Amino acid sequence: MDQATQTQICDDCRRPFSPTGSLWSNLCVECLTPKKPSEHHTRCHDCGHFVSKDLWVRKGHPTYEHALCRDCLSNYDDPYANY
Repeated sequence: MDQATQTQICDDCRRPFSPTGSLWSNLCVECLTPKKPSEHHTRCHDCGHFVSKDLWVRKGHPTYEHALCRDCLSNYDDPYANY
């Protein structure tokens, strides 16, 4: 199959995308752009603390609705875990 017609699943937003440019990245273009606070949930949904930038959740994300700090995140079960 031609590489230009292949689609991949973004590791961050889980949406399909067509890789363009360098093929080493598993992120779509939207997820590779620098994160802006106005476009992301930046505070923990449970306790209200500011979360680190790697835990920010894009507003309108198809899977995740709110950001959670690491402490609050550990209180929840992982829906994607294979028990």
